Amino acid sequence: MIQQEIESRQALWDAIVAVPGVGVAIVDQDGRTLYANDQINEMLRGEGADNPIGRTLHEMFPKAYADERVGIIRKVLATGRPVLLRHIRRGVQLESALRPLERERDGSGTVLSITRKGVSRSPSSEYEIVESQYVDLGDLDVLSRRELEVLALLGQGLSIADIARVLFRSPKTIEKHRASISRKLGVMSRAELARLVHEAGLELRDANLKRYRMTG
Repeated sequence: MIQQEIESRQALWDAIVAVPGVGVAIVDQDGRTLYANDQINEMLRGEGADNPIGRTLHEMFPKAYADERVGIIRKVLATGRPVLLRHIRRGVQLESALRPLERERDGSGTVLSITRKGVSRSPSSEYEIVESQYVDLGDLDVLSRRELEVLALLGQGLSIADIARVLFRSPKTIEKHRASISRKLGVMSRAELARLVHEAGLELRDANLKRYRMTG
């Protein structure tokens, strides 16, 4: 009976880590990677990145980015309450569900992280939602803060006149920003700009987040 339960759990685990587009990792209180499937490694570090197992977040990512995530991991272990971390990596919106696996009285333990593209429309109240204070805009990093604001509002379907009112600028100025955005991104159609905004989950507030950029 016990053996059957073990086999059943193993089969469930194997099925979860093999789901396309779903990144799975297990990390400890110091952000050390104990397990990571190929999907999570590609989502966060890019195609062809080396094996992260045994390495800490601080060894693989910028300090501020790693500090934020280790802080969240330790909070999950301290409170026992799962967290939904929303972040943008390489210009793509991701949502990571972090849940404690093992918790010790001294604050040590391990956390299971499951990451996918996009965000939950109606997340369970069981989760605390955390918005990352750092953003990796990928190809959108060439845009200025104001251009990023204009792009976010264009993606939400606002007209040039509407954007001008929201940002307290003239329609002529907004049109200049839109032209600059199209030139920098090599994208002319409004539909394509909207697609980029949707993929990044870009919102007005994101223009003011601290940027970081990684290669690979």
